[in-house]
Amino acid sequence: GLRTFTAVVLILSLAILLSTILIGYGYYNNHSTEFIIVWLLILICTGFCLCFVVTRELLCLTLSLNRLLFEYIICPIINLICKIPFVESILSHFEWIVFAVLFNVLVLLDSLTQFVLHFFIGHHPHTQEKFSLVNSGDPSFSGFIFDSLHQNNGNDSEIIFKEKSISLALAAKLSYETFGIIQHEVKKWGFESCQRIGTDYSSVRGFVALSHSVILVSFSGTNPMNLKHVINDLHATRIDLGTGIGTIHAGFARALQVEGSPQYKPRPKAKSMISTFIDYMNQFFNENVRENSFGENNNSMKQHTYDSIEKTVINLLESDKVIYVTGHSLGAALAQLFVAEFVRKHPNLSSRIKGLYIYGGPKVGDTSHAKFIDKHLPNKVFRFVNNFDIVPRLPINPPVILMKLISSSLLFDFSNKSSGSSSWSEPGVLYMIDATGKVFRSQSGTSPDIRLAFCQTKGICSLYVIRRMRSESMMRILFRFAFPFFVNDHFASDYVSLLLSDYLNYTNKKNS
Repeated sequence: GLRTFTAVVLILSLAILLSTILIGYGYYNNHSTEFIIVWLLILICTGFCLCFVVTRELLCLTLSLNRLLFEYIICPIINLICKIPFVESILSHFEWIVFAVLFNVLVLLDSLTQFVLHFFIGHHPHTQEKFSLVNSGDPSFSGFIFDSLHQNNGNDSEIIFKEKSISLALAAKLSYETFGIIQHEVKKWGFESCQRIGTDYSSVRGFVALSHSVILVSFSGTNPMNLKHVINDLHATRIDLGTGIGTIHAGFARALQVEGSPQYKPRPKAKSMISTFIDYMNQFFNENVRENSFGENNNSMKQHTYDSIEKTVINLLESDKVIYVTGHSLGAALAQLFVAEFVRKHPNLSSRIKGLYIYGGPKVGDTSHAKFIDKHLPNKVFRFVNNFDIVPRLPINPPVILMKLISSSLLFDFSNKSSGSSSWSEPGVLYMIDATGKVFRSQSGTSPDIRLAFCQTKGICSLYVIRRMRSESMMRILFRFAFPFFVNDHFASDYVSLLLSDYLNYTNKKNS
C-alpha cells in the first residue's frame, strides 16, 4: 500500500509543480489563456494516470477477493454437496447429457459446414469426399518429395532437409482428411499401403504409411468441431507419469493413453470454475463415453491408443526400415509424446527413428521431458514455428497471463505459486518462419514472445501477407479477414506453402 500511496503522491506533486511553473510563467508573460489550456491538459493527463493506477489496483483487489471467495467458500461448499450420493448421481447424469448434446451438435455443425464449403471449394476429385474444415482454404496435397525420406545417411544436406520438411508438413496436413482421401494421396506420393489411426471423431487421429524402406506416422491436429480435441487441449495440467519421460501435459497423455496416464477419481475436488468444468468433461468421456455411442465401431477405442499404434509400427518394422513421425498442432504434441514413449520402451530402436518433425506444436512437457528426447534422439527433432503462430507459445496458465498483465501492481503481490509456463520446455532444434517466408534456425531455441508482435505490422496489414494473398484461394483470404493474425499463422497450409516457397527460392539461387 505504501508504494501505491507514494506513486499517487509523486504523480500529484509533479502535476502541481508543473502547473505552478506554467501558470506563473503565463501570468508573467501575459499569456494566461494559453497556459491555462496547457494546465488543463496536464490535469487531464494526471487524471488519466490516476484512473489507470486506481483501476489496476481495483482489478488486483477484485481478483484477490474472487480467489479467496472461491477457494475458501465456494469450493468447500461444492465439495460438501458432491458428497451427497443422490446429488452426485444427478450431476453425473447432467454431465453426460451436456457432453452428449455438445458433442453431437458439433458433429452436426461439422457435417453442415463441410456440406456448405464443398459448394465453394469442391470435393476431392478422385474419392468425391469432402475436405476438412482446416484444409478448406488450400485443399492441395501436391509437392511431396518421396525420395527425400529414403536418403538417411545421418547427415542430411540442406536441400535434403528442406525436402523432408516440406514432405512431412504435407503429411501432417493430410492427416486432417478422411481416410479415403488419405489413402489416395499417400499412394499417389509413392507409398505402398496405409493404415488408419482412430476414426473421424476419436481423440487421436492420423495414419501410418508404409513404403519399401520407410514407415511414416502422422498425427492429426485439433478439429475445432471435435469437443474431445478441445477438452484435451485445455486440460493443461502437468502430470508426472512416473515412467521417466518427464512431466507431461495431462490432456495429451490421456488422449494417447500412454503408460502412467492417471484415472480420474469419481469426483475431483473443485479448484477453479474452468478447471472443474474441464475435469468433469474429461471424467465423462474417459469413463462413460465410448466411440460406438456416436456411430463408430466397437473396437474404435482400441484403435487410437499408444499401444495399438506401437504394435502397428513394430509389426511393420523390418530390418531395413526407418521411421519418420510428424504432426501439426495437437498432432505435433501427440507425435512428440508417441516418440518419447516409443524410445523409452524400445531404446534399441531409437536409431530407427530418423526424424520427428513438429509443425506449430504446443508445449508438451517440462525440462526433463525435453532432455529425455534430446538424449535419445540427438539432432533428430525439428520444430517449425510460423511467425506469430500462437499455439507453440501455449499452454500458458490463465493466472500467469493475468500476472503478466498486472505484474507491476504496486499494492498486491501476485507471485505465482503454481507450476506456470516457465517450467515448460521444448526439445530439438527450432526453425522459425518469419513474415517474409524465410526459414532460419533460431539460436535461442524458444519461440519469441508474441507480445512483441503488437509493435509490428502483421496479418492483412503486412505487405508480405498481401503479396501472398494474390495467389491464395478466396476461402483462404476469407479466413485471413475472419481470424486474427496469430490464428492465421497456425494453418497447416501456410506451413506447407511457406516451406515450399523457401525451398524454391533456395534451389533457384543455387542453380543461378
